[in-house]
Amino acid sequence: MPNELQLDGVTYAEIDGSGDRLLVSFDAADLGTLEDTSLSGATLANALDAATNDITDVGELTATAADTDTIQNQDYNETVETLSGSGTLTVDLETANLVRVEATGDVTIEFSNVTSSPPGNSVTIYLEDDDDTGPHTVTWPESVVWDGGDAIGEIPESSNVEASLLTDDGGTEWRGGISGEDFE
Repeated sequence: MPNELQLDGVTYAEIDGSGDRLLVSFDAADLGTLEDTSLSGATLANALDAATNDITDVGELTATAADTDTIQNQDYNETVETLSGSGTLTVDLETANLVRVEATGDVTIEFSNVTSSPPGNSVTIYLEDDDDTGPHTVTWPESVVWDGGDAIGEIPESSNVEASLLTDDGGTEWRGGISGEDFE
């Protein structure tokens, strides 16, 4: 019977071993499967106690060559950045991909730190008239093409609008659309 790696009652891995071979199968939490992994060395050779079927004194395990295409994050959170004011506001994708723009005048949006490898990037930008003096004009980079051809051109007075943008080519072209407006 293999040992199980559990956390808070959830089984994350079954561990079986004999001699200098350790088999670890992950099958919970959508982590995919890592099978038939051979590990050897003095630290692991005696890690599985045959009499009790317990793992003892394993030390440090290092996994390499993970197939990241099959890993899914079950608890995904985004970093939020707030940009305030007017003029040119730079959305730094290294800092956040959920951005709140508190406009006090007309704004021009720019992007920085867009990755080209991998080429996929996305950002949600919530724009609001922060001082109730709008409408405020919004200017976007020429690389943004809008769903239906209609760009978000202004933030209405005392209101807000939310844009979702994504690129699959490292920012050469962004596809944008209105994901909501006039939130209360």
